[in-house]
Amino acid sequence: MRVTEKMQLIENIAVTLQERYTFDDLDMFFGEFDVSEANGSYSSKRVYAKDRLRGAKNSELKKIATELGLDTDHIIKTPPKNWENTASVKAFISHTATHKEYATRLRDVLKPHNIDCFVAHEDIKPSEEWMEEIRKALNTMDFFISIHTNGFSERIWCQQEIGYATARNVKIIPVKFDEDPEGFIGKYQALIRRKKNAEEIGQDILGLLADDEKTKDLYAEKIAPPPSLDDEFPF
Repeated sequence: MRVTEKMQLIENIAVTLQERYTFDDLDMFFGEFDVSEANGSYSSKRVYAKDRLRGAKNSELKKIATELGLDTDHIIKTPPKNWENTASVKAFISHTATHKEYATRLRDVLKPHNIDCFVAHEDIKPSEEWMEEIRKALNTMDFFISIHTNGFSERIWCQQEIGYATARNVKIIPVKFDEDPEGFIGKYQALIRRKKNAEEIGQDILGLLADDEKTKDLYAEKIAPPPSLDDEFPF
């Protein structure tokens, strides 16, 4: 959530609270949430509410907004269950059900590099609404990988995932196994598998992330390995 979006959300919450509650009611309301105490006296309930909300976490602001019936979906993006409370880089891997083992193997290869991947056929927990979990993952991913095995271009869900990634303008990395990327994704240069194993494809993906304008800062901040002692103290 951008700073300006957070400021607007706090303003919306404060105005709503001002309209509904007295000062005593506000204290009772805030007592149910993890928000800071306020110091000093206030003549405005709106200003009082904003001061108490100023340092609140995004997750807490969402709880408060939901309690008040305010819509936050366009501001606060909720991750799928397997990405909750993670600070890692997030990658969505689009794949066919027939070849989910390729996606799973690539997920495992990227994990040690501080990249958490979403593989729908593996990462959606029982009882979760699978379409909603996929939407949440697409809405909160940092970059997108598609695995183009036989039949990928014919799968409607795969094509919809590509459309979502294209609309969000995130970094897209097609990996060609058996067929060429088609449709919107055809404009992106694909990684060609040839005889590469998952580890080698993973290294290629890391190189692309390091060089691309959309991801190079993210790579430097969260993925790039720290310098070795030999680099810091050469002899």
